[in-house]
Amino acid sequence: MDEATDKLWNYALNLLSRRAYSEAQVSRKLVGRGASEEQVAEVLGKLREYRLVDDHLYAEMLVREQSRNKGEFAIRQSLFQKGIGEELAAKALQPLSEERQLASARRLLEKNRWRFSGEDGRRNRARAFSFLARRGFPSEIVLQVIEELPGE
Repeated sequence: MDEATDKLWNYALNLLSRRAYSEAQVSRKLVGRGASEEQVAEVLGKLREYRLVDDHLYAEMLVREQSRNKGEFAIRQSLFQKGIGEELAAKALQPLSEERQLASARRLLEKNRWRFSGEDGRRNRARAFSFLARRGFPSEIVLQVIEELPGE
C-alpha cells in the first residue's frame, strides 16, 4: 500500500471507529477525499477482508434500529440512500412482519397522541393517517391502527 492509500485506509478506519457505514458510503467518503478508483477498491477490499464493512449486517442493523419509528417504505428508502441494493434490502426487510409494524405504528401513535386529540374526530384521524404515512408505514397498517383510535 502506498502512502496515499495508507492515509485513506486510516481515514476509513477512523470513520468506522465512530459508527457503521455501508460500502457505498465509505466509497463516497473516500472519493470525496480525492481517492482514485484503484485506491477505493484496495481500501474496500481490505475492509471487507477484515470484516469491517459488511452491507448485509449493516442493512440488518439499520432495519432493526429504524423499525421502531419508521415503516417499511421509509426504511427501504433509507437503505437505498445508504447504497444498499434492492436484493439485499429485500432480504434485510424480511423480518419486518406486519405484527411488528403494527406494534411500531401503535407505539408511535400513542407517543404522539397529543397531536391527534381534539374535538374534530375526522380531522384527528386524517392527521394520524398522514403522520404514520409520512413515516413510511403501508396504508393497510395505518388504516388498521387508525381504526383503533377513539371514535368521532
